[in-house]
Amino acid sequence: MPSDARIQGSIDLLVKATEHMAAQVSALPQAVAAARPGDGWSPAQIAYHVGITSEALFTPAFTGVAPFMEPAPEGFVETFSFDSIPARVTTFSNLVPPAVTPAEGVRKLREANAALAETMRSMPPERLSLCAKLGFGTLSIQQMAEFAAGHVLRHQAQLERTLAGQA
Repeated sequence: MPSDARIQGSIDLLVKATEHMAAQVSALPQAVAAARPGDGWSPAQIAYHVGITSEALFTPAFTGVAPFMEPAPEGFVETFSFDSIPARVTTFSNLVPPAVTPAEGVRKLREANAALAETMRSMPPERLSLCAKLGFGTLSIQQMAEFAAGHVLRHQAQLERTLAGQA
């Protein structure tokens, strides 16, 4: 269990939000879960994207191997606000999901986020002094944990919009 309450809260939210999304996509009829609305992503692709983002961005951050992770500068104070990130953002090309089956999307989501949660749980205390220098701001490791959980929630909202458009 991590020594930081904010990170533990983020782990709890990550696990809960992941299971909610996985259950929702799993319960959809195959044709609905695989259907792409226009140029958007299918529910299966949304789940897959969340999983590959956890693998490519968040897990490396918490293992300390991501190149954007570095010691927080002397006197670092959190100033970044997640409200500054628009609701819809174009992702990096390596995080655009391929066409996948609903089962593949759910499997990637569950496996990647289970691994991320475990990485966050077992993070050594010395990593609490790291920060992430990202294109949109500098985040403390606690904020990265909040971002990881919030990423699932952002895409849950996308999933809801997608399903509402198919009704």
